[in-house]
Amino acid sequence: MLALFSGVALLWVFKGIVPIAFVNNVSDSTIAMAGALVLFVIPSGNEARGKLLDWPSATTIPWDVLILFGGGFALAHGFLQSGLTEWIGQRLDFLQHVHWVLLVIAVALVT
Repeated sequence: MLALFSGVALLWVFKGIVPIAFVNNVSDSTIAMAGALVLFVIPSGNEARGKLLDWPSATTIPWDVLILFGGGFALAHGFLQSGLTEWIGQRLDFLQHVHWVLLVIAVALVT
């Protein structure tokens, strides 16, 4: 597990630095899905259990939380593609020279 997680984390962090074109073109979600799929292949070391992740165990994962995160990422991507983030940033331009404490309070209120 440590090796798998380290590999996934290293790919996320260094994929833009590695001079391999294939690695640079892989998205973060593809890296995450590949890491999850590898869990179905790696043996657990316990003969009774089989692989690190099997389908009965996968059905007990709190999918609602994962869907919530995925929906948040999709919403953020939609905001970025539509230009909404740029529009909001321009409307909040007047906060540029405000003290950081007031800025945090303003962002919290807007959010």
